Amino acid sequence: MSTSTFISIPLEIFLLILQHLPVSSLTTLEATSKDIQNVIFAHEDVIYRSAYSLHGFLHSNPQSLTTLEDIRAEHPQLFQGDIGGWKTACKKRFLLESSWSGDGPSSFKRHTATGERACRLKVDEKHGFIINSVCEGGLIVTDIHEPNRVLWSLGLDYMWPYSHIEYDNGYLAFSNRSRSFEIWRLATIDEHNLYPYPPSVDLAQIRAYVNADTQHATENGDTRGHFKPWALLDFTPDDRRVRASRLVYPTFAAASCETVYLFDLPSSRLAGTIKNLGSSSTAHRWISYVELSERYVFVCWSGSMYAYRRPDVPDEAGEGFKGGECVFKLNPANHFGPWSMRVDALDPENAWEGRGDAVMTRPGKVVLEEEYRLQPNIFSAVHATPDASTVVVAMDNGTCIIINDFLSVIRGEVDEGNTIVTIETGKDSSLLRYIAYDCVGDRFTVALVCTYSPMIVDAQLRRRM
Repeated sequence: MSTSTFISIPLEIFLLILQHLPVSSLTTLEATSKDIQNVIFAHEDVIYRSAYSLHGFLHSNPQSLTTLEDIRAEHPQLFQGDIGGWKTACKKRFLLESSWSGDGPSSFKRHTATGERACRLKVDEKHGFIINSVCEGGLIVTDIHEPNRVLWSLGLDYMWPYSHIEYDNGYLAFSNRSRSFEIWRLATIDEHNLYPYPPSVDLAQIRAYVNADTQHATENGDTRGHFKPWALLDFTPDDRRVRASRLVYPTFAAASCETVYLFDLPSSRLAGTIKNLGSSSTAHRWISYVELSERYVFVCWSGSMYAYRRPDVPDEAGEGFKGGECVFKLNPANHFGPWSMRVDALDPENAWEGRGDAVMTRPGKVVLEEEYRLQPNIFSAVHATPDASTVVVAMDNGTCIIINDFLSVIRGEVDEGNTIVTIETGKDSSLLRYIAYDCVGDRFTVALVCTYSPMIVDAQLRRRM
C-alpha cells in the first residue's frame, strides 16, 4: 500500500490504529513518510500517552492518571523538572528499563564529601541528597548533584562507628551511643514550626540538632537536607540485643532474637509486637535482617528466613488485628526447583564492555533440576514488594532466591517449588557485601554487590521463562 493510500484512511481511524502501536512501531512509521511523521507530531501527546499505558508504565489505575502531573506524582524521582510531553515520558521510562536490564548507559561519579570510609548509604533523589554513616562514627548529608558539598552532618561523638541507618519519606532512623533508636525528620517538612520539639525527644537530641543547625546554617536560610529530632525509641533492658531495623514509612521495625517491635512514625507510638520469633534451632542466633511489606514482616537468621503476619494492620477481610503468626519458613530443608540459574559474574568468556563505564555479564544459563537443594549458609537480607507478591532473599555466598507469587504460596494455592528461582553467582568466595532494590509497579529488581562485582537480578525472570 502506498503512503498516499495509507494516509487516505480517515484520520480518526488512523489515530485509533496509532494508539494501539508500541513505541518501536511508532518510531518506524515516523521514518517511512513525512506525512505520517506530521500526523504523529500533531497528535503526539494522545498517541504516546496510549503507548505509555500500552507498555504497562501506568501501574496505578490507568483511567485516573490522565496528566503528566499525575505520573510525576507517581514517580517523583524519575520525573523531576519539566517532563516535556508524553513522548519524553516514554523515553525516560524505556531508559530506566534499559538501565535496570544492564543495557542502558552507565557512568560513575565520585562523591568525596561523604568521606573515604562511608558505611551505609541512603539516596533521596526527590530532594537531591545522599545520607551516609561513617565507619569512625557520625553521619553526613551531601548534595547529589554537587559531590563536594556537605548539606548537614552529625558528629562522630554522637553516633556509633559503623552505624546502620534507615531512611524513607523524610524520616531517618539510627541507633545512638546509648543503643536506643532515634528518629529524625526532614526540617523542610514543617520548617515553619520547628518548636516546640516532640515530647519524646530528649535533651541530647536537641543539643545535637542545635549544633548541626548552627554549623550548617546558610545565608539564604536553605535547610534542604537538614534534619530535626522527632522521637527517641527506647527499649527495656531485656531487649538490648536489637540487631536489625527497617524503616518503611509509616512504620519502623526493630528486631531482637525474640521480638519484633513495630512503631508508627507519625505518632511515635508502639503499634505492635511479634514475640517468640523463630524456633529452637534459631534461638540465640543473631538476626541479620528484618523487612516490612504492607501485611507481613520478614526476618532473616543465619540459616533461615521466616515470614509473619503484621499485628498492627487489619487482616485481609478487615475483621480486626489478628497478626503475629508465622506463615512461611525458608531454609535448606525446603524443596526447591525445578528452576535454578548459575551466573559466573564477570567471567572473561561471559563479559563485555557495556555503555559508558559499565561492565556487563551476559545472562546465565537456566538449569532445570528435578530437585534443587540449598547449601547451608547465612541468610543475610530479604526484600519484598509492598504487596508481598514477590520476595527476594540473599545469602552471604551470593546466592539469590526469588519467590514469585508469594501470596499464593502462603495460601497453599501453589507449590513453593514451582514459584522459586534460585540464582548462584558461581563464585564460592563471592561474598555478599550489600543489597539494594527498586520497585516500580509490578517490576521488582535487586542489585547484589558481591566481592568480585555488582550484579543486577530481575525478579520478573520467572515470569519470562
